[in-house]
Amino acid sequence: MILDLAYVGQHSTNLRSNFDAVNSLNPKYFSQGANLLTQIGSQTAVAPPYAGFPNTAIVAQALVPFPQYFGFNTDGALENLGQSTYNALEAQLTRRFRNGLNLMASYTWSKTLTDADAALLFFATLHQGGAPQNSFNKTGDKAISNQDLPQNFVLSYVYELPFGKNKKFLSHGGVVDRVVGGWSVSGVQRYESGQPIAFGCATGVPAFAGCIRFDQVPGSEIFSPAWKSGHFVPVSPSQPNGISMFNPVDAPGNANPAFDDPNSAANLAARGSYAFGTLPRVDEDIRMGHYLSEDFNLLKRTKLTEGSDLLLQVNALNAFNRHIWNRPNDLGPNDGAAFGIINYNNFSTTGGGGYLLFPRRLQLQLKVEFQPRSRQRLVLPDVGAQPYVLN
Repeated sequence: MILDLAYVGQHSTNLRSNFDAVNSLNPKYFSQGANLLTQIGSQTAVAPPYAGFPNTAIVAQALVPFPQYFGFNTDGALENLGQSTYNALEAQLTRRFRNGLNLMASYTWSKTLTDADAALLFFATLHQGGAPQNSFNKTGDKAISNQDLPQNFVLSYVYELPFGKNKKFLSHGGVVDRVVGGWSVSGVQRYESGQPIAFGCATGVPAFAGCIRFDQVPGSEIFSPAWKSGHFVPVSPSQPNGISMFNPVDAPGNANPAFDDPNSAANLAARGSYAFGTLPRVDEDIRMGHYLSEDFNLLKRTKLTEGSDLLLQVNALNAFNRHIWNRPNDLGPNDGAAFGIINYNNFSTTGGGGYLLFPRRLQLQLKVEFQPRSRQRLVLPDVGAQPYVLN
């Protein structure tokens, strides 16, 4: 038995990022509230930034560093302001083949923090990868990585059953060995944390490049009762509308929605200014369900001749028929009925779409394995102690 323990740490800087701060409104102007949407020619509090600035342009556009331009996509210029850290405990237990058993178990406990979640940051946001909120305060966007899986355990093994010839039990040979000998079982079992979830943007701020995040209503539950109870129903032929995983902003009959848009019309009117949301870019406590997978194999090898075997193999893939859902396509709390819906119609027998793991499969295989006899023998000349080269 060999036990390996290791600490693995990594700190990366100058990663490709997508803060887009070059021509963004400074948050110090959030206090102007609805006045940011007023046409520059209809007010006097903010002067036009240069002669000829359009009177129909809004005040917010006049306050950006380069008012003659709209937003710049700095991700396209390989903006390198991102950073990440990874820390992990890695443990592996190995049993070399002995008494018919070969075993390996590995466990990783890790944490990944970053503000740059992919090599192609903009495209990651299209898949709910967690967009930056405030490029003027980058530390506020440091959060759990969209790819963070803190718990990961994998067990694999092969065990030759102790029956038959040269084994502990029923080692009689002959017919008995052909019936009870040559059996082995093997498996691969994998258990890991669910993928964290990043929600889409709330109502934005005029001329501001960041993705404003939502607030969580105090005392509310992010996940819907259907998801928490384990009786979740995705979009399917019997449930064409599906049930959201979450408590949306304005779900019908929902007395306690989980999400509050900080810049909704009501909040903006009551507060008089724009504001940032308080949910993290990616929340480590808001995840999909655990990933659980078990594959088992039963194998019977029967000797036919000295150079050939008959091999019977039974495979049970996803043996317990686990239902492992992918993240919903729509993670924008303001998107109405589509928010938080998993579409079973995206189901794929190879995984992907709305479903990560294909349903249980049973496979039977019967094979004859043999080694062909060599028709030629290579006879080397007797050269004594002299070296020779064989071409």
